[in-house]
Amino acid sequence: MLSLQKYDNVIFMKRLLGIFLVIFIICIALKACIRADIPQNVNKFNNTHNINDIKYPDENINVVLNGVDYIQSKAPIGKFGGEIVISIIGEGPKTFNPCNSKDATSSTLSGLLYDGLLSTNPRTGEVIPLLAKSYKIDGNDYYITLRRGLKWSDGKPITIDDVLYTYNEIVFKGLGNPSTMDAMMIDGKLPTLSKIDSNTIKFSTPKPFAPFLRQLSYPILPKHYFKPYSDKGADTFNTFLNPDTNPSTIVSNGAFILKEYVPAQRVVYIRNPNYYKINTNNEKLPYINKLVYLIVGDSNNDILKFEAKEIDMIGLKGGNVARYKQKEPKSDYTIYNLGADTGTMFIVMNLNKGKDNNGKYYVNIVKQKWFDNKDFRKAIDYAIDRKSMVQNIAFGVAEPLFTAESLNSIYLNKNIKGHAKNKEKALELLRNAGFEYKHNKLYDKQGNFVEFDLYTNAGNLEREAIGVMIKQDLEDIGIKVNFKPMIGTWQLWV
Repeated sequence: MLSLQKYDNVIFMKRLLGIFLVIFIICIALKACIRADIPQNVNKFNNTHNINDIKYPDENINVVLNGVDYIQSKAPIGKFGGEIVISIIGEGPKTFNPCNSKDATSSTLSGLLYDGLLSTNPRTGEVIPLLAKSYKIDGNDYYITLRRGLKWSDGKPITIDDVLYTYNEIVFKGLGNPSTMDAMMIDGKLPTLSKIDSNTIKFSTPKPFAPFLRQLSYPILPKHYFKPYSDKGADTFNTFLNPDTNPSTIVSNGAFILKEYVPAQRVVYIRNPNYYKINTNNEKLPYINKLVYLIVGDSNNDILKFEAKEIDMIGLKGGNVARYKQKEPKSDYTIYNLGADTGTMFIVMNLNKGKDNNGKYYVNIVKQKWFDNKDFRKAIDYAIDRKSMVQNIAFGVAEPLFTAESLNSIYLNKNIKGHAKNKEKALELLRNAGFEYKHNKLYDKQGNFVEFDLYTNAGNLEREAIGVMIKQDLEDIGIKVNFKPMIGTWQLWV
């Protein structure tokens, strides 16, 4: 995996109290360090509003009020009312169905509507309950107790039957995006699910499987609302909750309810009065009445809208940190260094050996052989110059990453030191794999010129810049890369 890890640098307008929502990203991983390209007359970014200065509240606790199992936040009491306007890059959502989202924009916007049984604390990395009140592990059995008294946005109760429906009829059948089903496969077998009582279920895995608990973050769906569509099969289910859906008909369980979607302009949410989180005064959260996402075509428009005061919060790219830091003392915004991003960016090679209905391979059989070859993939790894990406794209507000885990992950192996770009090592690996480098071009054993396409989403200027650098680095070892930014929200895909 080829990765870079970056720091989260966030600006909040001073008139607001905001929550920064981080999207998990997978592709070239940048580390979060605020250091380079800040003029000498500017105070070091680390010294002001640093992540170390942030006092985190105590962990949430369970509270029972009037027979309802709430999550009580220990954060300081806030003020109810108002709205927050933020932005999202791209062309807008392709669906509001969280089971069928295949791009980051749709996943983010549909994800606000639906919570899962469990989640992960972004600061500690620990598994925490959401719709579940508690969980217990006994060997290969995972017991989940659902909170009592919870309601869907239409007022109907959230029950164990909704959980059974979600996993047995959606996840385990691979409806929508089948990636969760694939991830839950253990030696070709799916977990089994059984109802213990009216508030408890048991998942049983074929053998111990450490990632399983974290997979229970999958959104829980309202059976009474989804089942009429899932019963009609994949074609009908895949069009369910498309962007033209009347927002008032959508049944959800998240902190917000969809109020309005204006294509290519904005997505508007309002607070869900049935949400199950409360503050220490036992008042229902969230605080804000309205959350608005403005759809911006690219990161340049993102900056322009922030400067025009059309949005209240922005995540800074490395190249903009110094300029905004200089202006901060006389501005109406505040910059916060939130430390290392919880996600990564990565480049993925398509190892799909499947065929379409006409028997044609999705991936050209010649390219399949290249991508399957470990030495070929290692050569790509050695050919890419992460250090230049850090300096030229992130302006030093990043570090190279050589693992799938982000730098603040509790699973990060700190013993992996990585390596610099090494063209000679890359060519040696390619020769070992049977490739031939001649006249500045790379050929396989059969004489096929090595050429492939690289995709990412148009409008994300950081990813586009990384794609251009990857193209140049690989051409340095004789590989022709056709870099194609496309409309949609992709990572970097070969």
